[in-house]
Amino acid sequence: MKRIVVCVFIMIAVLLPVGVQAASKADSLGESVDDILQVVQQNRLDQADKMLKQLSDVLSSASLAEDIKGTKEQVLSTVFKQAVYAVEDETKTRQEVYEQVLRLRLAIDATTAKYNPMWLGRKEQVLSTFLSVEEALEKKDNKAFQQAYNRFVTQMDIIYPSLVLHLKDAQLDKLDTNLTYVETNRHHMMNNAFADTQFKMLKDELYTLFDEPHKDETILSIIWISFIIGGMILLVLLYASLRKYRTIRKNGAI
Repeated sequence: MKRIVVCVFIMIAVLLPVGVQAASKADSLGESVDDILQVVQQNRLDQADKMLKQLSDVLSSASLAEDIKGTKEQVLSTVFKQAVYAVEDETKTRQEVYEQVLRLRLAIDATTAKYNPMWLGRKEQVLSTFLSVEEALEKKDNKAFQQAYNRFVTQMDIIYPSLVLHLKDAQLDKLDTNLTYVETNRHHMMNNAFADTQFKMLKDELYTLFDEPHKDETILSIIWISFIIGGMILLVLLYASLRKYRTIRKNGAI
């Protein structure tokens, strides 16, 4: 009996902390980037550069999170380097630097696939710029269309690494297809019926992207593990009760 109880507790100790540890490390890293964002807002770019470089060892550490491997690791590494380059580039405006560091912050958050990933908070910025693009297209105003589209691209660029980290491959591929088509044909959109159809498909993809629920796989995993452990504990209790009942019956107490 004692052996069974010990085994249950060992399983609890092994199974539960995995997702929690990964999330806590990413949260700690995210808080550090939050501090860097504040420093950038204060236009203290030299300090921001030092703080970013201090995070380099943490980002390259295998202990950050066991599931941050392969594509995730490459995306995070690339976004980090781009943030460093932006901070060091004297030709960048403070807003441009801020946006590059923000990309890093959102990407770090996306690695742990939270129930409400931070990139969802960019919904208003992304959709408002897209609506400006749509309005210019409806008015056949090519100059306004190009200007609005550039603003839309900037907003999408901020969240795109997070989408790579967070979305399923099929959904990301579909979004990429529509984005690529519009980008390729942006100078021929005014009188192109098929391009107009493709543009509407992109609009649908964007609204789906921000409106559909984004379930946290970590939370679902923990819930599933909790059900398994709960069932095991229940079986242990039933087993103990059955043994006690048999012992009492054997001794003639019943």
